[in-house]
Amino acid sequence: MKPQPVYRKTFTVPESAIDFNGHVNNLRYIEWMLEAAEKHSEAAGWPMERCISEYGATWVARSHTIRYHRPAFAGEELELRSWIEEIRGVKALRRYEIRRIGDGEKICEGESEWIWVDAETLRPRRIPGEIAERFR
Repeated sequence: MKPQPVYRKTFTVPESAIDFNGHVNNLRYIEWMLEAAEKHSEAAGWPMERCISEYGATWVARSHTIRYHRPAFAGEELELRSWIEEIRGVKALRRYEIRRIGDGEKICEGESEWIWVDAETLRPRRIPGEIAERFR
């Protein structure tokens, strides 16, 4: 299987994503980022089930940071891009960017630090080379 350096998804903002301020709720961005991380791992050939069955390990989030640039509204078409910026030891730094397709404006950008852990003990373990190579 080929490496999957960047995950891309286009979607329409659903009405259910809108908060009392009339734009996308902050929690929805985190949900979209988490979904991108999961789908990117699947596209690279490493769905969570395989990580657990072959290595007895899984990813857990250590931190999330989001910087908002513009609001997004119901019905707008967005593109989400996600990629692994760095993998070292037990950590992976994943970046995200969401842009409005209509005008190319950056809506937000973010990053998450993910830790590779033993699925039973939740103790950190070194990320296997074959997994790291799928994201380079």
